[in-house]
Amino acid sequence: MIVNGIAYRTVWMEGATVRMINQIVLPHAFEIVDLANHRATAAAVRDMVVRGAGAIGAAAGYAMAQV
Repeated sequence: MIVNGIAYRTVWMEGATVRMINQIVLPHAFEIVDLANHRATAAAVRDMVVRGAGAIGAAAGYAMAQV
């Protein structure tokens, strides 16, 4: 997704933090959510912050890396 000329992935990891586009607020707003641990990442999946099988799978993999 390109926002203001910057390309974003749906879910990515920076250091030990998982970052994802908050899909709950799309298309009215653009927001990045920072998730510091595996519990927060799992809660984001449960709460539908991220959607789609591929993105959920990536988020789950990143959550395992946070353990």
